[in-house]
Parts: sequence; C-alpha cells; structure tokens
Amino acid sequence: MIALPVFIVTASVRFLVNEDRVASYGFRENSVSTTMDLPVSELEKVSKGITDYFNDNSEFIQIDIVLDGKRTAFFGEVEVIHLRDVKALIGIIFRLSELSLAVVLTYIGTAIFFRPRKSLIDLTREIALSIGVSSIFLLALLGYVLFDFDSAWTQFHEIVFTNDFWLLNPATDRLIQMYPEKFWETATLVCVSLIGGQMLLVGGSSVFYFGFKKGWLINLHKRTRRHRHSHHH
Repeated sequence: MIALPVFIVTASVRFLVNEDRVASYGFRENSVSTTMDLPVSELEKVSKGITDYFNDNSEFIQIDIVLDGKRTAFFGEVEVIHLRDVKALIGIIFRLSELSLAVVLTYIGTAIFFRPRKSLIDLTREIALSIGVSSIFLLALLGYVLFDFDSAWTQFHEIVFTNDFWLLNPATDRLIQMYPEKFWETATLVCVSLIGGQMLLVGGSSVFYFGFKKGWLINLHKRTRRHRHSHHH
C-alpha cells in the first residue's frame, strides 16, 4: 500500500506550492521587502505569477516589473532556466499525487466491494503498516534536515537537478533574494508537519479500527476492570 504515503506526501507538497500565504509569510518573516527594496504587494504579485506558471503550459516564465519608470524582466536568464527545471520537478509531483490517489481509491474500492468482510481488517492492517514504515523514514529524514539543513538542501539540489543553474547569487539574483534558504527551512518543517499530522490521523484511525475488530480494546477494558476489582478485594 505504498501509494497511500506517496499520495499524502505529494498532495501536501502540491497544496503548499499552490498556497500563496506560505510565500507571503516567508516575505514578512525574512524581511524580503527590505532586502529587495520592493513592497510586499509587489513580491506577492511575482509569487502569484510563479504559482500560475507552475500550473500552466508555458515553458519559460515571463514576469515583468516597472523599475524607475522602465518595464524590465524580473528574473535573469539563469533564474528562468532554473524555474523551468523546478516546474518539471513539480509537474512530476503533481502527476504522482493524481496517480497515487487513483491507485488508493481503486485499491480501497476493490477491497470493500469485491472481497469478503474480513478484507477490511486486512486493509486497515496494510494501511497502518505502510504509514508506520513511511513515518520511520520521514522521522529519519527530518532528523537529518534539522541536524544540518544547509547540507541537506545542497544534496537535494545535486540529486534532483542535472545542471548547476540552481547555484544562484544572493547579491544579484532576485529568485534567491525572494526565497532565501531560511524560507525553505521553514517551508520544509511546515511540509513535514502537514505530512506527519495526516499520517498520524490515518495510521491512528487504522490501528484503532484494527484493534477494535480484533477485540484488543475490549480485552484491555476487561483487564483494567479485573485489575481494579482485584485491588478492591
């Protein structure tokens, strides 16, 4: 049942990519307006343009800004190419979220409609197991990211991108000025928290249902009552 944790992870990333408030919070938290000498409203417009670009069919981003009365391209050539690479990666994540959702719904539908009632217990056990294993992996990853985010962030870029267009200059490149490393550290923690919360909810519900059907909760209740009863005597 690997499709379920895959769906939770990719859907969470998809949600945060399309959530404009994440960028707005980052701009205020990291004083980006001061650094770039641009009003937050202008930064939010650019951010919205990036989100729209990730969801449309254009190959390269085209965002213009008026500076000193002149209309100019907001991003340089290297940033435009890097954003194209990021868009390709996000496209894969979006497709994975759709595919994994289809697999999860088909699997659950098949289990409920075409198998005997016992299969529901099997299903919850599989869900709990897949969530449990994924949570261990997620915790290990979180530990590494928290321990040394700088190295983790660099490694991520080296693994995911086949070129070095992601090596931007904070002194001249607006993309990295808008989204400094501190922004990504916070965004990663928010994303992991979102994923962890969903996994806890789904995994916990599955364990509860499985335990209820297996009679664990009733046995635990009986044992507790017996224990109390023996203490009274």
